[in-house]
Amino acid sequence: MTPGNKKPDEVQWKKVAIAITEDGAISPTHFGDAEAILFAEVRPGEFKILETRPNPVKQVDEGRHGSDGKLKKAAGFMKDVHIVATGKLSGNFKKMHTEKGKWPFITKLDPEPFLNWLIHSFPALECWFSDPNNTVYRT
Repeated sequence: MTPGNKKPDEVQWKKVAIAITEDGAISPTHFGDAEAILFAEVRPGEFKILETRPNPVKQVDEGRHGSDGKLKKAAGFMKDVHIVATGKLSGNFKKMHTEKGKWPFITKLDPEPFLNWLIHSFPALECWFSDPNNTVYRT
């Protein structure tokens, strides 16, 4: 057994945060401006939806787009998230990948189709994100 009593070949779940609209579709906005966040966990071949909750970042009153207050709020609730998806590119996505190792996605796919695509693309995505020149993936 390895540390934490995990089998060496066991693939770990990765937590996903998907920005969504009130009706559950992918948000066409920046992540921080979405109405809600759907949380799920994925690993190759399977996913499970955990919960949906109002976007806590949207509530932050910012003097300018990308304010420090909004970034701090996002960092707090996203610390255990590995994959982030929304419909519009954020200037912070590159930083999220290079500084925090997160996988940011811009997608037009709604949450369940995105999660299905994600779990079947896992090996290719791991390879793609391992290249330091690749920072944001578009589906």
